[in-house]
Amino acid sequence: MSDVVSGTDPTWEETPTVTRDMSFRATVINYNAAYGCAMEDDINIVVDASDNPFIVSDPNNGNQWSAGQTAQIQWDVSGTDGAPYNSSTVEVLLSTDGGTTFQVLISNTANDGLEEVTVPAQLSTSARIMVRSQDNVFYNVSQQDFSIVSSTGASSISLTNISPLIYSDCFLTDDSADFSFLTKSAGGATAPITWMITDLPTGVSEAYSINPVRPGGSFVLTLDGMASLPNGTTEFNLVGNSSEGVLTETVSIEKIPSSSGPGPNTIAPTGADVDLRPVLMGATAANSIYDIQLSTDPDFGSLLYSSTDAVTPEFSVPEYLTGNTTYYWRVRSKTDCGISQWTETSFITADCRIFSSTDAPVTISDGSAPQFAEMSLSVPFTGTITDVDLYQLDIEHTFIKDMRINLLHPDGTSVRVWNRNCGNQNNMLTSFDDESTVTAFDCPPVNGGFFQPSTNPLSGFDGQDAAGTWTLRIRDDGDGDGGSLNAFSVKLCLENAALPVSWLAFNAEGKKDYIALDWATEAESGNYGFFVERSNVGAHAGAWQGLGFVAAGANYRFDDRTALPHTDYLYRIRQQDVDGRVDYSEVRTARFGEAAGAISLYPNPTSGDVQYRIASSETDLPYELIDVNGRVLAKGLLASGGGTLRLADKAAGVYFVRVAGDVFRVVRL
Repeated sequence: MSDVVSGTDPTWEETPTVTRDMSFRATVINYNAAYGCAMEDDINIVVDASDNPFIVSDPNNGNQWSAGQTAQIQWDVSGTDGAPYNSSTVEVLLSTDGGTTFQVLISNTANDGLEEVTVPAQLSTSARIMVRSQDNVFYNVSQQDFSIVSSTGASSISLTNISPLIYSDCFLTDDSADFSFLTKSAGGATAPITWMITDLPTGVSEAYSINPVRPGGSFVLTLDGMASLPNGTTEFNLVGNSSEGVLTETVSIEKIPSSSGPGPNTIAPTGADVDLRPVLMGATAANSIYDIQLSTDPDFGSLLYSSTDAVTPEFSVPEYLTGNTTYYWRVRSKTDCGISQWTETSFITADCRIFSSTDAPVTISDGSAPQFAEMSLSVPFTGTITDVDLYQLDIEHTFIKDMRINLLHPDGTSVRVWNRNCGNQNNMLTSFDDESTVTAFDCPPVNGGFFQPSTNPLSGFDGQDAAGTWTLRIRDDGDGDGGSLNAFSVKLCLENAALPVSWLAFNAEGKKDYIALDWATEAESGNYGFFVERSNVGAHAGAWQGLGFVAAGANYRFDDRTALPHTDYLYRIRQQDVDGRVDYSEVRTARFGEAAGAISLYPNPTSGDVQYRIASSETDLPYELIDVNGRVLAKGLLASGGGTLRLADKAAGVYFVRVAGDVFRVVRL
């Protein structure tokens, strides 16, 4: 009974929550020195989990009764008054010592969910009520202590709201609103309290779980017809009348328009230097589920990740994003009232790169302990380390508890990430991150998840230079259970990282029947190669088209033999690092098939406007001013005698002037 009263779940006694049969036997033994006799009796209890529990609902909210008053008891019958339970009568019991002992208040009363009793003249601050079947074996005890106070002094009543006094909804799926209240009795107040709403609007009706209500009892007010109310707040005046006083309370209905409104605020991430595995987090909204989207496109035309109908406004990016890249994410909430607008923000990932070993799998010998295995990878970039993750460590090994695993910096600094964990489990495919919130390993750790290192933090590498050969070292302290070190990667976030390529020159020139491209670099580090891309100019502008690839080397040249004559083209070079990051050259324009126009633009580059002169023309010539994205910014006529083109109001960058089919490049400083 002490566990029932305290609401605890003891280890060896369990109230079933599933449908099942339970058989019990009681045995009585009569014993003396000469002989003994035994008798048994069996009982079978059938539990039906399809119905709601049999529960005392009132008193159950810290009620206050007065000694000697007539008080109400309410319980949820839950169908127990009919088949198959067939419990037609119950008895009501009172405890004034917190459930240690009980006394019967009334017996053989109908199992109908409501009874009135006379409160004994026993004062208490830890009273409980039990309602138990007289035709079956079930019972329930109210879960909160309540008070019985003296009947001396003037009788009085009071009202307290159990639920909020404001109910907000759009009432698209449910046309009603519930408000729960608790009354109190003092000085022996016992007269019933009758409730009503004054000035009830047309189309709205009221209902009560019990009316009238005995002082010290609780009740629920239900308002129906909420769809008939206007949007906004409508107030209702609740009045309770009895011979011992009048109680009043105001309840409000806030009807929310069903059209979409502003979305939840974004919390994180925003700004720069964001981790490559961020958690997208928005503010919670009442009774909502959430959609979250992540993209590299500010228009969200293509999505990297999309989370739909999440119960919280959070999404953990499962894989690494690209370092030094702008990402866009947004969140919206959804309720029965509709879908909110998207709330959008952006962030820039930190300068982080992933480097993977290209070595063949390394055998871990099953010979006498200890055995060692090593694998390395090369980091070609210099830069100060701000964060390190050991990523996708892939090992086949029986009894991984035999292993100690260290990651070694090129200067010999060592961090132990695994120290004989996970008992007799086999194999691992896992990652280690100081910022992971998971401190206990899944055993075996084969799902690729992120864990904190078991012994030392990877921050031991922070502040050192990244360049050089990193080593993954395994020490196997068990005999006869070798395996294989298959692969590993490291994620390095850097400050003051050296650029992989320093551009020196890039030229595009029309030849007799093709366009020749050549470029040069001043310095390279970790360069994979160059992708040549082309786009049309002006009205025919389109997406950048890949023409070919030139591997990292010494001399760079590419001939575009697919270009059409008498056609303007834009060219750029997309450089890619060995870790997948990209950089772009400046844009160049070129054409072939006709001589360049005889027009001069000066000064070029210019810090303001640019002057033009046409060598041989007696008429004004039409022109277009075009940016690097192919957009026409201005058009008009160039005077045959020369003049000025307006560039002073333009941003710094590269522009193109097209005159009579020829395109001329201008640089605005």
